[in-house]
Amino acid sequence: MKRQMINRECLICKNVSLVRKDGAGKLCRSCRAKENIKNNKPIDITGIRYGKLICLSISHIVKKLYYWKCICDCGNESVVSGSRLRNGKTKSCGCIAASQKGLSTSPAYRSWQAMIQRCYDSKVAHYKRYGALGIIVCDRWRDSFLKFLEDMGERPIGKTLDRINPYGNYELSNCRWLTPKEQAQNKKK
Repeated sequence: MKRQMINRECLICKNVSLVRKDGAGKLCRSCRAKENIKNNKPIDITGIRYGKLICLSISHIVKKLYYWKCICDCGNESVVSGSRLRNGKTKSCGCIAASQKGLSTSPAYRSWQAMIQRCYDSKVAHYKRYGALGIIVCDRWRDSFLKFLEDMGERPIGKTLDRINPYGNYELSNCRWLTPKEQAQNKKK
């Protein structure tokens, strides 16, 4: 999957640099290096949001690695290393993973996963008819299966995900569940 890049302002030096869109890269490369070198003083990330977590204060230090006390949108508190917050590896207290457990076997999950793959994974056979043509998944669905499930509901038996406009993106206003026979009437020409 190709990483999307965006221009983002560094939290420290305020210089704009190209970073990954997936949440990593709150600091420019030189400020990240300075953070590690400079007298081992942490960058103050108090009050900054990372996914569902908001940093409250430094909890403790282990081998020059700072751990931050954070509060999650669900209300739970957790302690996370600053590096995992900044690189986007930790986005919640664990409530996201816990809420998705057991859902990976549902038919809707398999449809969601296939949709993501054909739009973003160039190794998948159908990529050339979707992602290569610029068809994308809306941010709401791309980041969360639960939001996809909330919008589309569980996949009915015998039906698959269909786009109303075959040239449009995957989004609530352009998707529905149809049988393969009904989908055959809605193909690109």
